[in-house]
Amino acid sequence: MAAIKCHMNIINSETFQYLRTKNDFDFKNLVIFHDDPNGEICVQDFFEESLWNNMHMSVAFLYYRKDFKSQLAKVLQQSSGSLIILDDFDFLRETYNLSTIISDLHLRSNMWLFTYSTSHFLHILQNDVTEGIERWSTNVRYDSQLYILGGDENELRLLEAYRSCDEHPISISKLMRFSYGKINYVQDNFIWERRKNLEHCYLRLTYIDWPLLRDISGSTVRNEKRSISNWNPNNVLNANGKTFYGPEMQLFKLLVRKLNFSITWVQSKDNKFGTRDKHTRVWNGMVGVLATGKADMALPTLSVTNIRSRAIKYTANVYDCEYKLFMKMPGPTPSWSTLPSVFDFRYWRVFGICFVACSVSIFLLLIFSSSRLKSFIPKWHKSVTLHCISGIAATYSALMQKDIGLLYQYPDTFRITKRILMLTICFFGFMNYNIYNAGLTSNLMSPRYSFPITDIKDFLENREYKLIIKSGTAAESLLSESHHESYQKVWLKVVEENNVITDVNRAEDAIKNSRFNAFLWNSPLFEMTFDSYPCEIVSSTQSYASGSMAYAFNKKSPYVSLFTYHIRQLKESGVVRNVIWKNKQQQADIDCSVGNSYRPFNYGDILLVFVMSGVGFIIAILYCIVEYVGCNLIGT
Repeated sequence: MAAIKCHMNIINSETFQYLRTKNDFDFKNLVIFHDDPNGEICVQDFFEESLWNNMHMSVAFLYYRKDFKSQLAKVLQQSSGSLIILDDFDFLRETYNLSTIISDLHLRSNMWLFTYSTSHFLHILQNDVTEGIERWSTNVRYDSQLYILGGDENELRLLEAYRSCDEHPISISKLMRFSYGKINYVQDNFIWERRKNLEHCYLRLTYIDWPLLRDISGSTVRNEKRSISNWNPNNVLNANGKTFYGPEMQLFKLLVRKLNFSITWVQSKDNKFGTRDKHTRVWNGMVGVLATGKADMALPTLSVTNIRSRAIKYTANVYDCEYKLFMKMPGPTPSWSTLPSVFDFRYWRVFGICFVACSVSIFLLLIFSSSRLKSFIPKWHKSVTLHCISGIAATYSALMQKDIGLLYQYPDTFRITKRILMLTICFFGFMNYNIYNAGLTSNLMSPRYSFPITDIKDFLENREYKLIIKSGTAAESLLSESHHESYQKVWLKVVEENNVITDVNRAEDAIKNSRFNAFLWNSPLFEMTFDSYPCEIVSSTQSYASGSMAYAFNKKSPYVSLFTYHIRQLKESGVVRNVIWKNKQQQADIDCSVGNSYRPFNYGDILLVFVMSGVGFIIAILYCIVEYVGCNLIGT
């Protein structure tokens, strides 16, 4: 017997590598129970110290014929995530009822490998293993990792045992086969690929009635005569006498097709996602149905929160989400506050320098070409510079007065200051005209609006604004379970004003009816739910909490790891993003036209035009004064 076991252990390194790479968790501890005092020497010869040191494992050898139950109970109490090897499967099945020691939790949190010395054929070995496990009455579940290494010195087989669902018999499948120390067969799939067929297994799915998961059984929705054939077939799920429609159905249908399971529907009567009563600690909604064991899984996905994680279990994240405020689209009111965005600081700086330079140059040109300097002209009439100056000045004068005959004639009665005044006012008027057009264009083409609420606590300061919360959602828990003082006060304000609603459609109506109502909810769920986004209702750019959406399971469900594995595969292939975000992308392509609701500019909107004209007039007067003083000084 000892020689056979030594032979089994010699090839056990391949089994080790398989168990470490083809299973759900990587064990860090190794516990070996053997039934022969001399067998430990053989085992230790194989498990060289360098081998388990390289694997960063701690190894314990126990002789189980001496007080086996107490030793195993102590190991299970102190160890989790371990590989536990028990020699002599035949002796154990005849001697012990392992169900009194090994619970279903122990089977889930550790990996078990039983060795079995037999020369029977494979089908006899499988029957023996099944009979032994049934005799133990041990709850071998779908996610149990229980393996059998059986055979003799000529041929060994590595088998796995699990139960697809409670009403099914134990399944035994072959993973590896060794003949004379060489591997002849290897099942190369990962554990959740090997076990992904849940044929004839029923999962109890809890659901609620809400816009993204519509029960369209009977070909109607809320008395709307609409045939099922008119819905997008990718988003329609038919199962067990019910027909559902929603954007997540396409993803869920892929999981159903991959895993081949059947569905039993369990409706959440209160139509809530799930929150906890702070006083009774009782959960409502779909979370409550899962926590009480009335269902295995929730459909659709739920927001992942720390509080919910105490009652249910989540798969891997399906997609990320943010909690934002949704409010009525502000009216298309023009505002000159958009001008700084049209003209940046560099523009105004260059404009100011050019304007001053042009004004000063015109002033100097007019001074040097004025009649007060005629006494100097005979001395410089041949000067090209003076002719150029006079020509440019005369051109300016002619353009301003629209009279070419005045190019070289300056009547003494016409003051230069009037021309400068005219130039300045015309320049500012032209600038105002263009700025008006720029402001009008920017207001019509730039969908910019400012949210009056920038933080949750702003609802306490701006009493006219009301926050709406849907009961039984993560948004409710965000406020009601918060330790932040301002969030608690906002929640009390919401409760006092009776703004906790049960139907999400009421939130949309409330937002449409008043610009003072705001709804705190999950993005992108809101965008995918309502057609009013983004034309009638818009979201804040700021998020007040971030999280993830995932499928929720009963804490004792054995299928969480299975769904997690296949969801990750779908995410890596890009399928999840294409399915979940498709509806939001379609919303982003909507053309929101202003239509007849546009309010034209009034005096208040263009007040800046008159202010700028007044500023231009004042600047022109100042130039007149400077010119008059300068001309008098030159004349004297």
